[in-house]
Amino acid sequence: MELSRRLLQQPPENRGRTRQALIGAALATQLAGLAQSQDVGLEEIVVTGSRISRPDFESASPIVSITRDAFERTGSTSVDTAMNRLPQLVPTFTSTSNNPANGGQGNLNLRGLGPVSTLVLVDGRRLIPANGNGVVDVNIIPAALVESVEIITGGASAVYGSDAIAGVVNFKLKDEFEGLQFDGSWAVTDQGDGEEYSAGITGGAGFADGRGEVLVYVGYSERETLSYDARDFSRYALGYFGPGAGGVGPDGGFLPFGSPTVREGRPTGLRASRQAFDTLFESYGFAAGTVPLQNNFGVNQDGSLFTMGIGSPGSVANFRGERDPVLFNDRAYSYNFAPWNYLQLPLERVSAFASGSFELDGGHELYAQALYADYSADVALAPTPSSNLVMPATNPYVSPDLKLLLDSRSNPAADFRIGKRFSELGPRTSSNQYDVYQLTAGASGSITDRWTYDAYLQYGENDQQQTQENNALRSRINELTYAPDGGQSICGEFNIFLIGRISPECASYIAASGTNHSGYEQTVIEVSATGPALSLPAGGLRLALGA
Repeated sequence: MELSRRLLQQPPENRGRTRQALIGAALATQLAGLAQSQDVGLEEIVVTGSRISRPDFESASPIVSITRDAFERTGSTSVDTAMNRLPQLVPTFTSTSNNPANGGQGNLNLRGLGPVSTLVLVDGRRLIPANGNGVVDVNIIPAALVESVEIITGGASAVYGSDAIAGVVNFKLKDEFEGLQFDGSWAVTDQGDGEEYSAGITGGAGFADGRGEVLVYVGYSERETLSYDARDFSRYALGYFGPGAGGVGPDGGFLPFGSPTVREGRPTGLRASRQAFDTLFESYGFAAGTVPLQNNFGVNQDGSLFTMGIGSPGSVANFRGERDPVLFNDRAYSYNFAPWNYLQLPLERVSAFASGSFELDGGHELYAQALYADYSADVALAPTPSSNLVMPATNPYVSPDLKLLLDSRSNPAADFRIGKRFSELGPRTSSNQYDVYQLTAGASGSITDRWTYDAYLQYGENDQQQTQENNALRSRINELTYAPDGGQSICGEFNIFLIGRISPECASYIAASGTNHSGYEQTVIEVSATGPALSLPAGGLRLALGA
């Protein structure tokens, strides 16, 4: 039953994701249409955002209701894809959130006030949160079971509390079904990649002469990885260099620019003398004074130095490595971290749902609901950037050219800072595993001919495990760089100035993996009653009480 005066219609999917197949088969006869009496009264309903039953469709707060068609048209395995197309929501952490990421979760953000201020309900009841802030991960809600969604964006905190300041999103799931139904979907981008597919089976039946209903669902969903490198618009990172830089965007001010922590060793903040600086670059064929004095350098594979650039044309001097035809510019040398990132996060999910109800004598009803989800989602980043490492001037891998500049400092023997992108370790990955369940049992019915009650007990757990790979341990990096032989006796070659000059044994020695485990429990006990309190000239005053 619609609880809003207007139904938000969604346009057909036209943003690169095409619904290729939607298969449904009913293997049992649906209930025959009930004979309708000419005298049909209005059923009392509870509007989201109010605990008070009303025999009409009026609500003091703006409510938008959407039907399951909006989810079917997207072909997505997660409900946040369809929800974030609505104007009431601002995409925050979604299937494309790799960096910054939230462990592959799908969070809803009403009016841009943040997920922590957006309350998510399932059938009017709270859902187990995914963190200590009470934020809900909607990835655990099976899209195939969503019958409709109600969104209220005003006044909800008066009813639900401060976690509903932005509003409430109430997912209404199927609760009555007769027969057996198979569902399947497959979706792909307009470039033939980023596949998503799901399959599920729903079964339901009535018993005890229609007094009882039971519904069971089991489903599987999978979403494939799509990397930044798969699209021209995301293949390269951009940096702003000012109007007239000859790049893209407003005033041509954006040029390809990545991270200043590069694969080559990057001595930083050397403060060498001008004389030593000019002497060094004259040996490379640059006339004295033609290269701007700089404090940050990179090391070529032959041990010579090049300047990292200070943002002005021509300030990158003596670079002898391979030049990326797009990324390289002579204003600032950088590393393109974009290709390693995920444009679409991979996901694999198994979900199950069951609900049942039984009508007792005297207008009372018992009900129960169980929700389970087991899913994994991964994120990936470029190899570990370690900046502000400290190295002694006596390190055996310091080249003669670098030593020339080090010796020109006010304190030649002082340690110096260096940065390094440890590409030898491979990309950083984070695998996130979620096991979630929630159980609800309750009773509802009539206290008197005018007052009704609802009482339920709910318990849920959200168990999370995050495994990170290919980080680097600074303590071991320092151990190797401060070793008199540069770490040779510990693991072999550890020359962080050059690309590919870290031995596999040293790479394994500094590599770090870790596992974070967290869990959340939620217990809700709620008893509420609603009914008329007073009769007033303008209408009845209804009251809701609860604890």
